[in-house]
Formats: sequence, C-alpha cells, structure tokens
Amino acid sequence: AAAKEVTFKVLDPNLFLVQLHCLGDWLRVMEGRPWLFRGAVIVMEEYDGFSNVHAYKLDKIPVWARIQGIPEGLMRKRELAEKVVKKVGDPITVVMNEGKINPTPYLRARVWLDLKKPSVRVVPITLKKRMKYLVQYEKLPAFCFFCGCMGHEVTECGDGIDSRETCEWGDWLRVQLMPTVP
Repeated sequence: AAAKEVTFKVLDPNLFLVQLHCLGDWLRVMEGRPWLFRGAVIVMEEYDGFSNVHAYKLDKIPVWARIQGIPEGLMRKRELAEKVVKKVGDPITVVMNEGKINPTPYLRARVWLDLKKPSVRVVPITLKKRMKYLVQYEKLPAFCFFCGCMGHEVTECGDGIDSRETCEWGDWLRVQLMPTVP
C-alpha cells in the first residue's frame, strides 16, 4: 500500500534493490522492520547508490525486545536500562520514563540482532543475588529451537532429530500480540 511508485531490481537470487519514491513510504518500510515473508526475515540495509552491493553484510535486523520482570530501579535510569539492554543486542531505542515508575512489567527496547548468533533467552543480573530475566521478541522470524539462530529450523540443524521439547529455545521467545478488535 505504498503512496507512490516502488521500483524493484533483481541483482542475484534473494538480493534486490528497491527504490521507494516517497519519503513517507521509505520511513514506514525502514522503521517497520523486521518484515517477514512466510516466517522468514527480509534483511534490509539503506543503500547509497554508489557502493558495491555485494560488500553489504546483511547480517543484522532491528527487533523490539522485552525483558520481563526487571526491577524498577533498573528501569528508571537510562544508563542502567541501556546496560541491561546491551546484553540482548546493540541498542537502537530504549523505551522508558526516566525517573518514573514503568507502567509495564517489562523493559522494552529496539535492538540490532546478529543473525549469526543465537537469540538471547535470558538476561542475568546480579543485585543482591543473581537473577535471570526472560527476554521475548516482537515479530521474531523463524528460528531454530536447537541452536537459537535465525534462518533455519530445528530439523535442519545438527543431526535434525532433536525434538522441540528438549531444545533450549522455543516459541515462548515470541511475544504473543493481542488480536485487535474491529
């Protein structure tokens, strides 16, 4: 539903140049990431028009992460919240009301996830004692429940015979978004 024309150029299998002819469309596409197609992530990077397209790594995606149950004190100061978020990925945005109580039971942040590394399941924090806090992701693409990496599923990893029940990762990493009422 783009407002203006969109031009596509096929460069290689699974590699495309896309030109959006409206700044509003471009902002919606880039800020709405990650985009999924049949559960797989579409990896996008801003292109300057001059660089060698094949030199782009295309190995990171921005996602919204929620770190569940973090103590209030860690969510009131930006520097502490960012320190917690860095354990999940490189921070882009940390949502918080500095100095105020967080109205949600989680710390929400947009982070860069490395597609070659396993998704972080828990964040360990030691205050009075060592605790682990569950990490969940919004719009998380298909990933392997055995190794935690994106781009393949458990049947394609290792010997391929691991059952989902014995794996360290699972669907519980995905935020179950509430359906909207018409």
